[in-house]
This record gives sequence, C-alpha cells and structure tokens, in this order.
Amino acid sequence: LYFGSECGDIKKLSLCAEILNEENEAFGEILGEKLSEGMSFPAAREEALLSVCPECNVLDMPNNILGVEYLRELKSLKSSISAHTIKRIGAGYNDTNTDEKIPSASGIRKLIENRESLNEYMLFDYKSAPHFMKDFDIIVASRLKAISKEELCALPDCNEEIASRLKSASVFNTFADILENASCRRYTQSRIRRVLCNMIVGNNFKSLPAPTYIRPLAFNDRGSEILRKMKSTASLPVAARGAVLKSDDIFNLECRCTDIYNLASGILGGREYDYVVRTF
Repeated sequence: LYFGSECGDIKKLSLCAEILNEENEAFGEILGEKLSEGMSFPAAREEALLSVCPECNVLDMPNNILGVEYLRELKSLKSSISAHTIKRIGAGYNDTNTDEKIPSASGIRKLIENRESLNEYMLFDYKSAPHFMKDFDIIVASRLKAISKEELCALPDCNEEIASRLKSASVFNTFADILENASCRRYTQSRIRRVLCNMIVGNNFKSLPAPTYIRPLAFNDRGSEILRKMKSTASLPVAARGAVLKSDDIFNLECRCTDIYNLASGILGGREYDYVVRTF
C-alpha cells in the first residue's frame, strides 16, 4: 500500500498508529481533559499524542492523518500488507493557490468552478464539470427545515448537540450559511458537512455493513477475462446492471446518492439501474 504524506517518514507514522491503537491510560486522560476544555476531537487527539510522544508531531497535516489511519487499520487487522509512503510535494491540502507547478485538488476544483483552463495541470482534456455544494442549497435547506431533531440524531457522525445546532441553523437557506452557523471549535465544518450529506441521501448506517456485491465501474480486455472467472470463484455476486440489486440496502443508498447528485443537472432518476459498465 503506497500513500502520500507530508512528512514522508513511514517509521514516524507507524509509531503514531501504534500509540493511537494502544490508547494507553495517560493518552486517554489527556484526551478527555482537552475535550472537556472545548477542543475539537482532532486537535485534542493531536495534543494528547504529543504529550505522550513528542516525536509524533505529524497529526497537524491532513495526509499524515489519513496515512496514520491506514496504518492503524492494517495493524488492527494484523494484515500482511506492507505500507510505504511517498512525500507529498507541491501545494498543500486545501491550498487554492494555482501558482504551484503541482496544485492541490482544491486548487484544481477552484479552476473548474471559475471555468479556467486546466490544460497545464491535467493529463487529459477535461470537459465535464462536477457539482459543488452550493448547487444543492435548496435540497439541503429544505431537508433540514423538514427533518426532526430525532431523525438527525440517527445519522452517522451526529449527536444531540449537533442536531440542536443544525436545527438552529435551519433558518438559513444556503449550504455555506448553514455550515458556518452550525459548526464550532468542537464540531468542525468537516463533521457538519458529513452530517448534512448523510441527511440529504438518507444514510442511516452508523457504520456501513460488509459489502454484499461487486460492481465494476470499468474494465479493459484483461479485466473482462478476470470478471468471467470471478462469476464462478468470487465470494460475492458480480453484478454489472443494477436491476439485479434492487432489494439490496447498500445499492439503494447508492441509487439515492446518484439520483440526488443528478438533481442539480435536471437528470431523471433511476440511472444506477440502467448503468452500463464502461470498457476501454
């Protein structure tokens, strides 16, 4: 497993993962203290980790954090997969400055939003444009006004306090205003954003169940050979068309996500049922 990180030091990231997985008493006490002081969980965890291990000064950068989570999962599973990291170069995460030779994903999305040329940064001609959260203002605002506090509490990443903050922010009519007014130092915008996204697609899974099907998105000739073999050897059904999955809860969630995303383009629902796998 190869992943990018700001520090580029697999030993340091692995040490962080080991300490976080152990959750020793000193770490837990400091984490609790910082949370009670009103710190957000990411900031409190970083402070607690630095207190027990000053070498673990990496959780202030997003790709380091993601890499540590990969390593934690591998260690928890006692996986035989070996992990390696590649040092991230160019613009930092969420840096929208496109003067860098290698801009961040946020910088590229800003260019797309502003309809500026991407030719200098892309390996292929990018013609289509993704949606941005502002495209879902009406959907988010109307759903938040209609949903009950109890229904909000049932969503992943939500609790009673977040539900109260969101209901108070439901007087606003844009995603940006709702996000700004519902978030705080303890409950970050990232967390509130996840709750709102889960709200509009009706995701009530506190944790996603194990996969129930394999659905290829695209394949070449070699992939076609593998898929033919998988139909008799795979532990899960290999489904190309959605019609055979209509009673599956995860597939129905996938359908809702696609249909709601397509609302911003005026595309009719039901695309997942008819989707044909792309070959190349």
